[in-house]
Amino acid sequence: MNNAAPITCSTCGRTLRPDAPEQLCPACLMTGAMEVDDLPATEIRPVEVEAEGLLVAVDDGEGDPAAAAPHEFGGYCLIKVLGKGGMGVVYEAEQIATGRRVALKMLGTQLDSPEVRARFLREGRLAAGVSHPNSVYVFGTEEIEGLPVITMEIVGGGTLQDKLDRVGQLPIVEAVDAMLDVIEGLEAALSKDVLHRDIKPSNCFIGPDGRVKVGDFGLSVSTISSVETFATATGVALGTPAFASPEQLRGNELDHRSDIYSIGSTLYTLLSGSQPFGGNNAVHIVAAVLDEVPKPLDQLRDDVPPELSAVVAKCLAKKPESRFGDYTSLRKVLLPFSSRRPEPEPAPLSRRALAGMIDLSIAWTLPRTLLAASVGALEFSELIASPWYWPFVVASCVWFVAYFGATEGFINQSLGKRLLGLRVTTKSGRQIGIKRAVARSLLSLLAVQTLLVMQALFVFDLVGFGLPGWLYGVIYLSIGLTLLLLPMVTMRRRNAMATVWDKLTQTRVVMPAVDAVRLKVWDRLPACLEQELSDRMEAYPTEIGPYRLTRIVRDPDWIEAIDPALQRIVWLKRRTEPLEPCRREVARPGRLRWLQSVCKQDEVWDAFETKPGVPAAQIVSNSNVTWEASGHWLYDLSLELASASDDRTLPQELSLDHVWITQQGHAVLLDDAYPQGSETTNNVVDLVEDPTEQGALTSSTTKLTQNFLSNVAATTRPHTIPLRARALLVNLRLGKFDRLSFLAGNLRSLLTKPARIDRGSRATALLTVPLLLIATAWITGQANEQSYRAASARWSAAYPGLPPLSTVLLFRHPLQERIGEQTLRIHLAGHYSEFLDDLQFRDDRTDIVATLGDPAMQDFLRRTLKRPPKFSVAELKRADRRVADGLQIIFATWKRSRTLEMLGLALFVLAFTGTVQLAAIMLSGRTVGQAVFGYAVVDDAGAPVGRLRMIARWLVTWIPIAIVLWLTQINPWAYLALVPWLAAAIFAIRSPERGLPEQLTGTWLVPR
Repeated sequence: MNNAAPITCSTCGRTLRPDAPEQLCPACLMTGAMEVDDLPATEIRPVEVEAEGLLVAVDDGEGDPAAAAPHEFGGYCLIKVLGKGGMGVVYEAEQIATGRRVALKMLGTQLDSPEVRARFLREGRLAAGVSHPNSVYVFGTEEIEGLPVITMEIVGGGTLQDKLDRVGQLPIVEAVDAMLDVIEGLEAALSKDVLHRDIKPSNCFIGPDGRVKVGDFGLSVSTISSVETFATATGVALGTPAFASPEQLRGNELDHRSDIYSIGSTLYTLLSGSQPFGGNNAVHIVAAVLDEVPKPLDQLRDDVPPELSAVVAKCLAKKPESRFGDYTSLRKVLLPFSSRRPEPEPAPLSRRALAGMIDLSIAWTLPRTLLAASVGALEFSELIASPWYWPFVVASCVWFVAYFGATEGFINQSLGKRLLGLRVTTKSGRQIGIKRAVARSLLSLLAVQTLLVMQALFVFDLVGFGLPGWLYGVIYLSIGLTLLLLPMVTMRRRNAMATVWDKLTQTRVVMPAVDAVRLKVWDRLPACLEQELSDRMEAYPTEIGPYRLTRIVRDPDWIEAIDPALQRIVWLKRRTEPLEPCRREVARPGRLRWLQSVCKQDEVWDAFETKPGVPAAQIVSNSNVTWEASGHWLYDLSLELASASDDRTLPQELSLDHVWITQQGHAVLLDDAYPQGSETTNNVVDLVEDPTEQGALTSSTTKLTQNFLSNVAATTRPHTIPLRARALLVNLRLGKFDRLSFLAGNLRSLLTKPARIDRGSRATALLTVPLLLIATAWITGQANEQSYRAASARWSAAYPGLPPLSTVLLFRHPLQERIGEQTLRIHLAGHYSEFLDDLQFRDDRTDIVATLGDPAMQDFLRRTLKRPPKFSVAELKRADRRVADGLQIIFATWKRSRTLEMLGLALFVLAFTGTVQLAAIMLSGRTVGQAVFGYAVVDDAGAPVGRLRMIARWLVTWIPIAIVLWLTQINPWAYLALVPWLAAAIFAIRSPERGLPEQLTGTWLVPR
């Protein structure tokens, strides 16, 4: 029996569970955390927490060795207090030996215990694993005067909370830009399996360039480790209540969606000036987060678009599965509200026209065809005088508006635009919404409906003034072309090719910029390499400063080592001369960060961070490099070289061995050639002719750096380079860029365009036109069959015992061959003479005549009834019998031939497509598909091929179709020869850059 006294909360006296942490109840623990973390440094109040059963206080610094700043502390001069929190104090400090300014985070003396110290060091280790421009960088950890400290990058612009306190609500673009930076930092942390768990404005730091960095990983945890976590091990929720997710406040298991919640809460605060949930204390705030819904942002601030308000609301969803599933999805929906939205290209007219054909088929032709067929009419125009006409017109118009309104209003793409890679947006790049989408559809409907009005006027002879029929056709065609071309009169490149209705609705049809996806060297650091590093640690126990050596990179002055405290791999380089101060301050992603200098036996070693990766020369030697990879390398290197020219930190020489490719596919410029990159170092560009100019970018070295970048570009397989990039690479080779920043801007633009032909775009280019034609023909055939059945039913009901008139007229030609024209004329004249007046297209004609559809059928009947043959009753009966027998035989044969007819139709469509492609090659040197879908055919050297090679490629593609078309005239089984052709088409989709025709003709497909 356990007689131990119950454990109570040291603050409120509430009875606790035996495993309660810190001997505080969750409410008091949360209240204490909030009071410490959310107050500015000048207002920190003492907060009691209990560690290891000892009640201690965190105060304004009394008792700390550096309570009065400035003060020398170890190798640092503490300048001022930057902030305070539950874990200790952060100082701005200057490293005495180097003069570098850092942020020094020191564990409070009153909190120093094994558990708290372990958590403090874990914070440093997790943060040190995240090396990203949008994450505060950790240089290292050390112990000074018995206290653990973490040295970090100092971010001099304050925090988002500071800015919010100073200026109030942030402009929408600025707030969204800040959150995009935070997303980048958190995504980098997640790639290292780290969750932040405490995102809020006071933990988002503003750098000198205005970019925001994620800091304070004090509550972070690893997603793959069960190390001590201070929260997860005990089930207690830590974090700032107003910004913590509901599952975090409940102490449940967390994933990245918890940080997405905090992003939404932070963005809400930046835009509204207040937290989404308020309360008098932590308990009230926690209850509000769990149970209440924040007021929508667009109701608090008039200029917040409803779409942005909806994005924030989705981030703040109570259930994790209701939020955005990943950072990529969140970034995508926030970009339209930021200053970083890549400018889309105006939709090419050819692609827009093809998308329009597809959409009109779905929104206009298809429903009208099906509606006409439902009552037995072959053509919708045949219903003009019937009672079905106006109900069907209304129904088809409603479908037209609903189709475009729903697809473009909700997802910004109709089906045709989706297939062609187009999108409808506002002028600012945002979703157009239902109102604009409906307005666009009504304008289009007005143009199409005008043609129907003209058709009706001509049919009823209400216009024309006795003009001949051919002139009616000319007028009708002219009006149709005018309505088709009229919207295009406003299209100019300077207005993004906006049509009339684009201008009227303030919308644009564009080709969205593609996401620049880098090719990773590997998804994760291979486990075998991790084990190898662990083995090396035991094999080389020698230490230099805080680092344990692992291997020799270049004997005797380049060593790889590991920081045991941070579990971070570093490079140690021995130098005879001190590193330039400007190089020590470099903090760009395109260069390795200098961490510190350490001494070993009178030798000075500089410690640099290193990133998991491989030398570029190793990639080039082991595999062929594509533009998809090298384009990003050139961009990274041009940015770094441009920045290095400004702060005079250029290396003395450049070569491919000076390029390091990280695990994520980023290119990093090394100060020295990596010795294991290749056996020999070729194409070395020496930048230092005058020692006084070291690190500076003079006019001559501008061309030399372009020469180096051209050497990097030369490693790319030529047939993978898009045509639009070839001109840039030629100018790069000739050194024509006045500034490297100009080159970087050009490369940035190129990276927003497709880098390769993918399977989706290849399938679209191959299949869209043939499938559209085949589908249209098939739907029309099905509609005709439905029309035939409906018409037959109506005629059978009107004339029982007789073959349906619609069927007789449909098969009149084979009937005439089988029973003779005279017999057929007797049958028609003997039963249908009453319809002679109705066949004159009067507005009061009988509705059933509309089911006869084809004008040729009606004309044959009209001529027969105008001059009927003479016949007796017996002759009429005999004619009826022969017509019925003949139809039975003909209909049985017709059913058997339907499958072959559909195959023949598909073959004809393919042959027609091939003929059009050949004509386009002869006229312009490229196919229609190349022009519409934006790809080119190049040779092994990457140059566009000429007409002869294009014709050879056409022959390989289309001659099989011609052969099958000829063979089917001899034997229907020849259709089976299409199977290998279809297999080749499937192979072309699976290998989009080089299908069978390209392999046989030595060509490749690349984006234009």
